[in-house]
Amino acid sequence: MKPIKKTKFIVLLILSIIGAVIIGAGIWAVRFARAVENPWPSQSPGIINSKTPAPDDATPDPDSTPGITPTPDAGGDDVVVWGKDIINILVIGYDKDEYREGIYSVFRTDTLILATVYYKENRVVLTSVPRDSYVPIANDFTVKDKINAVPYYAQRQNIDVYGAICSTVSRLFGGVPVDYYFAIDMDVFVDVVDELGGIEYDVDVEVRYGDTVLVEKGLQVLDGKKALDYVRFRGTAAADIDRVARQRRFLMAAFSQLKSLDKIVKLPSIYSKVMDRIDTNLTYPQIVNLASFAAGNLDADAIKGKTFPGNFKQGVTYWVINQRERVHYIYELFGITVLPDEQD
Repeated sequence: MKPIKKTKFIVLLILSIIGAVIIGAGIWAVRFARAVENPWPSQSPGIINSKTPAPDDATPDPDSTPGITPTPDAGGDDVVVWGKDIINILVIGYDKDEYREGIYSVFRTDTLILATVYYKENRVVLTSVPRDSYVPIANDFTVKDKINAVPYYAQRQNIDVYGAICSTVSRLFGGVPVDYYFAIDMDVFVDVVDELGGIEYDVDVEVRYGDTVLVEKGLQVLDGKKALDYVRFRGTAAADIDRVARQRRFLMAAFSQLKSLDKIVKLPSIYSKVMDRIDTNLTYPQIVNLASFAAGNLDADAIKGKTFPGNFKQGVTYWVINQRERVHYIYELFGITVLPDEQD
């Protein structure tokens, strides 16, 4: 009888453990589903009326800090809640790879794209910020330089690099919240494209370095290496301005292809494979939510792109921000009026 009782006890113990695991997994699944459904804490809780008066062409006030114009009205369809209805995610691409990592300690932000997600309107705007944009630099904004130098200044001031980059971009956009960032280097970009099986793309310009053709012109499937060569290429008339436009077109074409092939649902699993090599403050539920939003709510033609308005400074490789166009572009994006800086 003793062996039988012992066997029953072991069976009951095993069943109890299995039951506890199933219950625990069920509780976790429910909590995860809730986290995915509503993953955006209002980190910037200000309520902003999206239909403030259109900006005029007032002269800049050097003693005033440009910023958003809040309204106390908390009702009506025109009210936008930052961190819920509109999410700004800064996509950062570093000029870092395994070879450069062994040489340099500070890396430049070759790519800066502010992805503004409009949840209520099921659309996304991608605003490319050229790497040579001449802007006030965080932390105190008293120094102006190329925006891709922010990591260098952050290191000198011993402040958080990503906080400094997001703050610099936030100020450029008139003080709107830039709470989230997603940073990758060149090696990760290559691996992600390869994991997706390559991207079919109609290459608009031959990518050539010296006498070597790296990417031919025309419709083809780009693997990770060729895709990187294409989006980094600056050997055309407008150099970096042409490059940021190509980067946007590639991202939009990639999204359109992934959505049409139902591959976009693979993005969270691909992220899981490379997450230890990506710097982001997005949580996994937030990434799953974004993928779900893109797969279910977002059409390819609902993604628009633009380069932040400016002009090359004659004789210098600076992209000088056009303040009048900046004010109007911020109003176009967010429906809010900001003060211009002094025009350089």
